[in-house]
Amino acid sequence: MILTQLKPLRSPLLDGKTMQKSMLMTRRRLISSVRAQIRRAKSQVRTYVRSQYYISTAVRDAKVAVRQNEDIFIATTMALFVIGYAAVSTLADFLLLFLQTALSLSELSGFNITILAIMAFGVCSVLLSWIAAGLFSAQTIAIADGANRKINRSLRSTSNRSLQLTTRVTTTWVIMAALLFGPALVSAAAAMIYLKVVGTDLAYTLEVLSYVSVAAVAWLMIASINIALAPIVAILEPNASYAQVFARSHQLVKRRGRIFLIGVGIATATAVATSYGLASVLEYLFGINKWLPFSALCLAVLAVQNSILTALYRKRKLARKN
Repeated sequence: MILTQLKPLRSPLLDGKTMQKSMLMTRRRLISSVRAQIRRAKSQVRTYVRSQYYISTAVRDAKVAVRQNEDIFIATTMALFVIGYAAVSTLADFLLLFLQTALSLSELSGFNITILAIMAFGVCSVLLSWIAAGLFSAQTIAIADGANRKINRSLRSTSNRSLQLTTRVTTTWVIMAALLFGPALVSAAAAMIYLKVVGTDLAYTLEVLSYVSVAAVAWLMIASINIALAPIVAILEPNASYAQVFARSHQLVKRRGRIFLIGVGIATATAVATSYGLASVLEYLFGINKWLPFSALCLAVLAVQNSILTALYRKRKLARKN
């Protein structure tokens, strides 16, 4: 009788211990599962970080490629500095002299020089782009030949190939400029026409223009990343059409390379700003026109950037094949 009465009293105690033990086991399993997920996430992050292509790695790959084709690379780089600097200085002096002469004539005759100024800027831009395309094509070919360990190479063949690709690269740059700035300009013009037709107040106008500006900046960033390798593709894949060139550039950076290109853009902007500051210091200390050393330093920055992008192209091309 007594044992029968004690059973109901002992059952809650036993159930409490069982529940406590079950909760302890559940807590341990939960902690173990969370730790496993954290370890898995850390492993995925480490794998992602290790699989990225960094600027330092690209510089190292470019150095290796240069060592394999050192003489031609040095020749093309010297040509880039000498011819590029001479072209920039000559065209700048010519443009300045032309504008001064045109301004004097307009003051005497009352003729509007806007059309002449636009034509002068256009002619100088085309000539400078054509010269730059030939020089950067030669440097890109020299780096690619070194990276691919090409046996039959010479300065003459490199120069001939670069001259043949000059117009192609210049056209690629023009298409890039149209793709980058065309939609932004069309959107800004459409917004201005809409605001003028509707006749809204200043606050609403500024609000619409702010939205257009944000959309334009976003478009510039995304489009510039997708088509950043288009000139390299145009040089190293000469048989591809222009549509294939831009599609190929987007394909190469679709999965990997966008973070790399963002880093390259930030590094290039920082280098250009530093170059301008250094040129200003030289002008202050020695009285040298700051635009001359600034142009030379910008050529050096662009040469390094071109080498890094060539290394990225080769890396992504090999990765897409595997």
